[in-house]
Amino acid sequence: MRILLINDISCVGKCSLTVEFPLACLGGETVDILPTSILSTHTGGFKGYTFRDLSDDFENILAHWKSLNLSYDLIVSGYLANKKQIDLIKKIVKEFLKEDGIYICDPSCADNGKLYVGFDDEFIKEMRSLVSISTYTVPNITEARYLCDDFTSPIDVLLKKLKKLNTNPLITSYQEKDLIGTAYLDDNDQVISSLSQSVDGSFHGAGDVFLGSFIACIVKHVPFSKAIDIASNYSSLSVKETFKEKTEPRFGLAFEKNIPYLVEQIEKYRQ
Repeated sequence: MRILLINDISCVGKCSLTVEFPLACLGGETVDILPTSILSTHTGGFKGYTFRDLSDDFENILAHWKSLNLSYDLIVSGYLANKKQIDLIKKIVKEFLKEDGIYICDPSCADNGKLYVGFDDEFIKEMRSLVSISTYTVPNITEARYLCDDFTSPIDVLLKKLKKLNTNPLITSYQEKDLIGTAYLDDNDQVISSLSQSVDGSFHGAGDVFLGSFIACIVKHVPFSKAIDIASNYSSLSVKETFKEKTEPRFGLAFEKNIPYLVEQIEKYRQ
């Protein structure tokens, strides 16, 4: 199996590729990367960060890959530098994803009730078209609301609206009282949630920790519902470890210490 992760590289802050890549590798398969941009830090909680859009490099990279006859069983896209890259991702999925392959779209563009710096309603409109061609989409609760243009409905309504865009939506960072985790619909369109005790504060990179561990589970053929439970629990453990260490949340989650737990759970439920 060959996996392609498309996301940014934030050199400091433990998110995007620097988190997803090592976790996806736990699946024991080949993992390649395509950076969409490179930043000195991520954009949350830092000022004066550097940003370089890598769109102009895509054409040569993809031409080289074609010469190598590369194809992928699983493609995952995350943070995109601009609207132009949305069309580029569509092209990559069309030309490099195997016929029976899986495409996971993380519409990384918003959090904590607002869009990230540099994104607007036009970007959201274009992102909907990318979400619609993916096998799974994994927005956080803020991104889900922007995608559905619905900022008030409860989770069941929101998931059903999102399902009109994508048949397998998962919503992360969903909060229910003092619990937080992931919600999705079962075959009967009933809401299923995997929740853990929430921790006060905003923790950057939690969605990437979830997605990286979810990928590792999928690669090992862990059943879907169990994969969500494992990834949600692991993300929660990483948040709690970060809180325990009293490090600044903007520098990312302490996801490394609980990797043995993740590996153990994957091996326990793999098929």
